[in-house]
Amino acid sequence: MSGQQQETIVLIDDEPRILASMRLVLELEGYAQIRSYLSYDLARIDLDSGIGSLLILDINMPGTDGYAALQEIQSKRPGFPVIVSTANDRVRLAVDCMKQGAIDFLVKPVDSECLLAAVQQGLGAAAKDIPTTSGPASQVLSELESRLQGKLDTKVYTQPDLTLDGLAKQLDTNRTYLARVIAQRFQSSYRVLITQLRVEEFLRLSQGNRGRYTLEALGREAGFASRSAFYDAVRKATGKTPADWVAPA
Repeated sequence: MSGQQQETIVLIDDEPRILASMRLVLELEGYAQIRSYLSYDLARIDLDSGIGSLLILDINMPGTDGYAALQEIQSKRPGFPVIVSTANDRVRLAVDCMKQGAIDFLVKPVDSECLLAAVQQGLGAAAKDIPTTSGPASQVLSELESRLQGKLDTKVYTQPDLTLDGLAKQLDTNRTYLARVIAQRFQSSYRVLITQLRVEEFLRLSQGNRGRYTLEALGREAGFASRSAFYDAVRKATGKTPADWVAPA
């Protein structure tokens, strides 16, 4: 990735070590414009002035916590992409934040690949994130949930290049509505859900394979774009390597 990206990423976390770690990962990937704050209260004035293309917001902080901060940001800057981060035992709260408008969540300690994937996805089409549906919000979301389930039933997740924006386009909606429906229906984020479905598809394909296809071919068939992403996802989800799941010839 080139080092010419001009998007400004705002990081808010009360732990300096975590701020430094995320900043390093992002800078090595080529993101040069990064603002770090130890609390939302310290960042409020800058955010109100319009600074930032994307925000990564810790939920558990002294002063104004992340949940309250998210609500305030949504009222002042509708459509501004916010990714929340939380400890492993507070995932339910992170999902609640997605229902309030966050686009994704990260679980601490934050994995560098997950961080970069969430940021790249979040920056994508933020400026174009305008609702394309009409009608009462509850009705819109209910109808979208039905259309989303229909797409998942066709195994749309096996498309390796599928993104949140791409899926939203297929559903004739916008990323914000889609992220909220995924949070409500699956208690998850888009990224986590798609990875989970791809792992489940690989496990299904691997049964009875008996040497007909290579592991890499099974991973591609399940929707993984790279070998490393495939191996990491299966290992994290199951505690085993892909090879452990393939039935012997």
